[in-house]
Amino acid sequence: MVQVETNDRNSIADLLSDPMDSQRPGPSPAPHSKLLKTSSNEGKQLISYHITPKPPPEPLPFPLGLLVTICCGGNMKYLVFPTLMAVSLGLFLAFSRAVSSTTALMGYSQYQNSRELSEDEPSLPKSHLFFGSMLKDHAAMFHARPQMFQQQLLMQQQQQQQQQQPIPGGDASESCDCSRCEVDNSFLGDNTKQYQRLVKHSFQHFYGKPELAVQMEAFVPGKQKMWAMNPVFYISPDQICADDGSPLAVIVVHSHHRHMIERNVVRDTWGGVAKGRPWPRRQMVAEVRLIFVLEVSEDPIDNDLATKESDKYGDIVLVDVQETSQPASRKVLSGFKWVLQHCTGTQYIIKVEEDTFLDVPLLLSVLANQDLTNMIFGPILFAETVQRLTADDKVLVSKQAYFPEWYPPYAKGTVYALPTSLAKRLLTVAEYLPYVSTEDAFITGILAKVFDARHINIPEHLYDTRVNNKPELCDFVYRKKMVAHKVNSALARGLWRRMEKAEMCGLYPAEE
Repeated sequence: MVQVETNDRNSIADLLSDPMDSQRPGPSPAPHSKLLKTSSNEGKQLISYHITPKPPPEPLPFPLGLLVTICCGGNMKYLVFPTLMAVSLGLFLAFSRAVSSTTALMGYSQYQNSRELSEDEPSLPKSHLFFGSMLKDHAAMFHARPQMFQQQLLMQQQQQQQQQQPIPGGDASESCDCSRCEVDNSFLGDNTKQYQRLVKHSFQHFYGKPELAVQMEAFVPGKQKMWAMNPVFYISPDQICADDGSPLAVIVVHSHHRHMIERNVVRDTWGGVAKGRPWPRRQMVAEVRLIFVLEVSEDPIDNDLATKESDKYGDIVLVDVQETSQPASRKVLSGFKWVLQHCTGTQYIIKVEEDTFLDVPLLLSVLANQDLTNMIFGPILFAETVQRLTADDKVLVSKQAYFPEWYPPYAKGTVYALPTSLAKRLLTVAEYLPYVSTEDAFITGILAKVFDARHINIPEHLYDTRVNNKPELCDFVYRKKMVAHKVNSALARGLWRRMEKAEMCGLYPAEE
């Protein structure tokens, strides 16, 4: 209800009319208001009108109406922002797919490069890098033709039913040779679930710290040499294997200049069997030879003393490793190379530190009666943290040389034995990986991981790994120990004296 006071009735009608009605063709539109009553007051008229609302227009279809409402209602942000998000998500997914494909191909390329370095070795397994084999199959899945999948789909389904067996789960620290996985991977085809299953199995049974499974690039040799190992042997006892070029093992003792007392203790005790001396009350199952490896010293006096010692005993190898700082790995690898050049028929190399006491007959019996192909025998450390600095804060292992925080399983440098065939392959790839001066971790861990070599641990009761824990004088008489470390000269001679005179330990000939 609207009441208007006016002198002109027509002006009210004009006020209430729609100005657009006069411009529309056709009949005049119906009035939107209705006169209800009038009254006068001092010449003025009070007119009451009832305004009828204009009917709403016909609604547009829902999608079009919603679009018009958003676009014309000042809410464009509700349309632009989701559109931008959708486009960004699409680009991100496309980029991720391209990166994953490129990564797989790069991994396969690295695997091929590492394999080419050793493909002339007949004893090398077809897939010495298990993850390299996975990357190869994964790259093939990206580039295989679609029609190949269609043609082989039925065959693959049949093979899955016949060959696929449930793979049991296991502890992450459990070792697994994955031989069943590597026999035939053709049944995997384009079934991504099978790849996921294989990767899960690999992580569950990964040999070493599980975190290393995603850092396998640390064990892939490069395309070019990263350091040079060109040892020059200034003293070479060529007669070591001249009489019998095929001993079961050659013992390589890592020694130092002016440690002649320690070397003489080895010669007079357990190392004497390499010179033909008998082992007290024991029979040797095979022949063995022994050499001491020393690096060329900057002091000419040291080199002269080494030459005189070599003339007297004929067991010194003096090698120029062309590196004065941290030469341990170079020295040991040079010792391996000397053995491969001069004792071509030997089956094993035994690396020993000069302060180690070793039950040689017991160790040789293990090597002679076991198939240790692609294996390393010694005191094993399964997952050791990398020590970056020395005690005086000098860099020992840099991130550039080895970036993971854990080593793969490796044998302690106290004593370990490995086949000469494996030593040859380690020498083949050593220069194509960054040099690490920690000899045991580098040779028996990092280099061995390239070929997925495994380790056999010396039983704890035969080797006490506790620091500064000395063996009892009669332990080797009763064969309670195979190896003892940190043995000084006096203790070594005391152990050997008990073995020569077993009655000092209460063992008499009738009780042997």
